[in-house]
Amino acid sequence: MCSDDQHFYSALPEVSGNQRQSCEGLLTKAECLTSLAKSKSPDSDGLSVEFYGLAFWESLGKELVDSLINHAFECGEFTISQRRGTNNHSSVSREE
Repeated sequence: MCSDDQHFYSALPEVSGNQRQSCEGLLTKAECLTSLAKSKSPDSDGLSVEFYGLAFWESLGKELVDSLINHAFECGEFTISQRRGTNNHSSVSREE
């Protein structure tokens, strides 16, 4: 770890056991909708948060949360499209 990283991490406040416990586990439909960035697409389909929230969230929200987010938590593995998104963000080449 670089010395800058050590300084950064040492300055962070510690999370209590109760706080840590509240972050673990399955997410609810409401938690997911409130955490999504407005006017952004949460997946590679290009459909915005507003599209999901206004058009389909009431009928499909639980299914989306369970099949995408909670499935990844329970299985310890992202879906294929989630892995593709992660790879797209982490594979940026740097000019030397």
